[in-house]
Amino acid sequence: MKNIFKTVLLLSFFTLASCDNIMVKKFGGTMTVEIEKDQKLVNCSWKSSKETGTSLWLLTRVRKEGEQPDTFKYFEKSTLGVFEGTVTIVEK
Repeated sequence: MKNIFKTVLLLSFFTLASCDNIMVKKFGGTMTVEIEKDQKLVNCSWKSSKETGTSLWLLTRVRKEGEQPDTFKYFEKSTLGVFEGTVTIVEK
């Protein structure tokens, strides 16, 4: 019984660890997203549903001539300072 519990716990951990969106949004941590070359970030948002889980949606546009790539850092400030997540979005 102990081995079954350990196995289930280990599999659950690896399943959650492979889903950056879920880990960062629910449990804190960091995640880096690189946007395609010559794209400019306009906005980003989380979407959660029972069918698809948690997704990070990015709105981008074509980078105009003369615009330089930027790096954006979105972070959560929680009341207790626990489970704060950070998403860094890098334009190439």
